[in-house]
Amino acid sequence: MTNTLINPEDNIPIDMSKSQSKIHISWQVIFTILMFLFMYLPIFVLTFYSFNKSKYSAGWEGFTLQWYVKLFQDTRVLNALQNRLTVAICAV
Repeated sequence: MTNTLINPEDNIPIDMSKSQSKIHISWQVIFTILMFLFMYLPIFVLTFYSFNKSKYSAGWEGFTLQWYVKLFQDTRVLNALQNRLTVAICAV
């Protein structure tokens, strides 16, 4: 009796012997991407239009920071920010 080793690659069809990289995208990946777009796209759009010079976001009129300057000049916003930071520091 002879001890011979059988090469396992000899039994593999030619099509499968060379590994081909195929991209397999499952429905979970597609669903996850769509959900992230559904959740975060409105936030990105609002952030983009918050720099608009116009009071209304119907059309782009130019880049400005005037709305953020106006926001941080409001004492109510600064008081709310101070309260939020105080609670956050106390919670830690």
